[in-house]
Amino acid sequence: MNAVCTIVAQNYFGYAVTLMKSVLKVNPDAETYILIVDDIIKSFETQGFHIIQAKELGIDSLNCMRYKYDVTEYCTAVKPKFILYLFEKYHYDKVIYLDPDIFVYESLKTIWNELDNSLIVLTPHVIKANPKCNLMHVKQEESVLISGIYNLGFIGIKNSPESLLFLQWWHSRLETECYDDKNTGLFTDQKWVNMCTAFVDQVCVLRNPAYNVAWWNYHEKEILIIENKPYVKFLERKEPIVFFHFSGFSPKRLDKIGRHSIIISEEQEQIIKQIYLSYFTQVKINKYEQYLNIDYKYNYYENGIVITRLQRRMFRRLLEQGYKCNNPFRVSAGSYYDLLRKNGMLVKEKTDKFNKNNTRNEKNNRYEKILRFLLRFSKKILGIKKYSYLIRYLNNYATDEEQVFMLKKGIRKNKDFVRKL
Repeated sequence: MNAVCTIVAQNYFGYAVTLMKSVLKVNPDAETYILIVDDIIKSFETQGFHIIQAKELGIDSLNCMRYKYDVTEYCTAVKPKFILYLFEKYHYDKVIYLDPDIFVYESLKTIWNELDNSLIVLTPHVIKANPKCNLMHVKQEESVLISGIYNLGFIGIKNSPESLLFLQWWHSRLETECYDDKNTGLFTDQKWVNMCTAFVDQVCVLRNPAYNVAWWNYHEKEILIIENKPYVKFLERKEPIVFFHFSGFSPKRLDKIGRHSIIISEEQEQIIKQIYLSYFTQVKINKYEQYLNIDYKYNYYENGIVITRLQRRMFRRLLEQGYKCNNPFRVSAGSYYDLLRKNGMLVKEKTDKFNKNNTRNEKNNRYEKILRFLLRFSKKILGIKKYSYLIRYLNNYATDEEQVFMLKKGIRKNKDFVRKL
């Protein structure tokens, strides 16, 4: 028996339904599972697939993971445990994981067949070496080195002692280190799987260009539409696309076909836009709007105050220093929330606009202008030599995690959070 699974928060349920319907249409014999990571607050139409909640997986540190990770990190952190759960509880022979923003157009039989002779099947982000030192290609390859060789929007795994051991190892790493953090060389679950071929003998790297088509590999293939179906042309070979990964898709930005750093032709852009519009039609059919505005529960403390990235990252540093906390969402006396309040580290918002607006995309705004002014002023006062020392020293405090020094009031007396292991 084989299974296909995906992971979402409730607000992304419409996308998961779209994925699973596409799977069942061309793989009617597959069992399908959706893991919902936040507590279910409304009933969902199962439509032929099974719904699992994260609390069923038996992860002891689940509450801690919900707090220290944002929603993307958390969804990827539970992936190996979810696959283990399907193997251990239902005894499937093979499991395929797919991201919820994927659409399956053709049978997955090639992957099932590969798993007859392999323990794990992976797809690399790119499959074509380009010897020309074109700056855009170099930057694209650098981004792959940063995010991981393999795209973990897909993984196929066979039930075997060796692959189960790999899943256990992968889970143990993601339980504590599933951060999107370039400073420590991590990109959620993906960078860890770079080590897969070192740990597992039988790994199939599926280089077929018809699998996991996405913005990061548009440039190395030609995409076609033949009889209303998407095809890919690679090295003079035309094949129907098996599954397309709509990473970065947003109904509010249909004018953009997806993020990509390498320029493609206008003709290719129009073809890909057609594929995106067709996908959007399917998402609408599956009533994505009914779920889109469901608040992600773990963006908030018990009193509804929003949790910021800074608070999550300081929490991470305290955990690394040997502290523990059973329920960081509590707001009573002696809680982590109370510690933050005493040190002026809370925001008053009861919506998630703070997190959405406080992103890395805010570049040429007034805060940057102020910062540049202060840096120029520092150079003028200190001189270039001392200024260069200052910049190197400030690098030690350039991450959210290092702001933990600001929690100076009551950190040793806090009853709920700061208990040494």
